[in-house]
Amino acid sequence: MTVYITSKQVGKVLGCKQTKACEILKACNAYTRDKGFILPGRGKAYIMAFCHVTGLPKKDVLEALEVYDDSDGKKAEKESA
Repeated sequence: MTVYITSKQVGKVLGCKQTKACEILKACNAYTRDKGFILPGRGKAYIMAFCHVTGLPKKDVLEALEVYDDSDGKKAEKESA
């Protein structure tokens, strides 16, 4: 299951440039740090922190990233129309 989001993916989801995406990742990591969790690697943020900061539902974020997960956590193939 996808846990992290990168600045490139943030730009794809929100339709913004990388500079703004990095600012959003900073805000996500500040939220994570304030909650007392360990921060992910450089240039990444937890998807749940991203959802909290932006107010977007996790389902919508995963759909925008074209990541489809089954309920059991295994990656499912995207259905072609």
